Amino acid sequence: MGRKANVTASASLPEAQPEHVVNGFVRDMSGQWENRWGARLMSQGVFLDLDWTQPQKIARGQSIFDTGFHRQLTLSAQDSQTAKMIRAPQPETVKDYELLYRPASDKPFVSLVNVAGNHQRLRRHEFATVTAQTLSRGPAEKAHRRGSAASHRGSFYFFD
Repeated sequence: MGRKANVTASASLPEAQPEHVVNGFVRDMSGQWENRWGARLMSQGVFLDLDWTQPQKIARGQSIFDTGFHRQLTLSAQDSQTAKMIRAPQPETVKDYELLYRPASDKPFVSLVNVAGNHQRLRRHEFATVTAQTLSRGPAEKAHRRGSAASHRGSFYFFD
């Protein structure tokens, strides 16, 4: 269903276009941005929208976030390796976000899921079936106005 959507974002890096999130791939090789969306941190936050020409029935969604796979994340007894590791939630992982839907283009957004303190790469959400013209993932703090300081990288999928 996500692959049929028109995907837009408030911002993106030149090599990390929004439409990458629905290409069906969930990982990139080191240094590549072919299968994910990324945007620079902005004080008002960033958001990603999936929009369909016809409303879609949706009951669950999946987001895959950047969790620092470009760094070594394994335990090691070697001090030189341990000094480079971040042994905590990874700083690039989206921590607070909200999933919203809009039933029709002339209607306001409605909250589906509000997440605070995320540290996981894969997040799956189930909710009561909604009929949505647009789905949006954005910063949780002020999602209805599309504001906050969140960096979003990764993939975004919705299923009926």
